[in-house]
Amino acid sequence: MTALIAIGLCLLPGCSNPLSTPTCTVGIAGTDLQVTATGGNAQSFCDSFIKSSNGHGYSTDQPDTSGTLMCQYTLSDGTVITVRDKGFLKAYGSAECQALASAVAS
Repeated sequence: MTALIAIGLCLLPGCSNPLSTPTCTVGIAGTDLQVTATGGNAQSFCDSFIKSSNGHGYSTDQPDTSGTLMCQYTLSDGTVITVRDKGFLKAYGSAECQALASAVAS
C-alpha cells in the first residue's frame, strides 16, 4: 500500500516518476537547435552538451518538438539522442548530427 501511495504522489507536478525513462532536452542559446536525450545516461549527456557549449548551452523542461527531425542515434550505452532544428539553414542541427554520427561510428 505504501508503494502505491508513493507512486501516486509522484504523479504530482515537480515530482519525477521513478518508473519513467530519464529524458532531458538541451539547446544552444540564439538558435533553434534542440537535442533530446532519453535513457539511463540522458542527464549525463545533457550535462556534457551544456558544458561543451562555451556558456551558450541551456536545458529546457518544455521541449519544442515542432522543429524538423534532423537525426536520431542510439549511443553505445543505449541513450537515444534526437536532434531537431527549425533554423533556416539548419546548420546547428546538421553539425550536431555529424558529431553524433562520428561518435556512434567510433
